[in-house]
Amino acid sequence: QGTGQWFLNAPEFARWLGVPKGTLFCPGIPGAGKTMVAVIAINHLLNSAQSSSVRATYVYYNYKTQEEQDASSMLAAIVK
Repeated sequence: QGTGQWFLNAPEFARWLGVPKGTLFCPGIPGAGKTMVAVIAINHLLNSAQSSSVRATYVYYNYKTQEEQDASSMLAAIVK
C-alpha cells in the first residue's frame, strides 16, 4: 500500500464518495499532513473519473494568511 492508502480505504472517504455534490472537510493542526491527504484524494478522484464530464473543485487555505482568506477571495479563485 502506498502513502495515503489508509485515507482512501477509510469508511468516511467511501461515504463521501457516495454523496453527490458532497463536501469533504479535513481540519487539523499545521503540519499534520492535510495538504498531502487532499492531494491524494484529488488525484484519486481525477484518476478514477469514469466520464470526461466529471469535475472537481478544491480550495487550499494557508493558515499563515488567514486574514486574506475570505469567501469573496475563494469565489474569485474558483471563477478564474
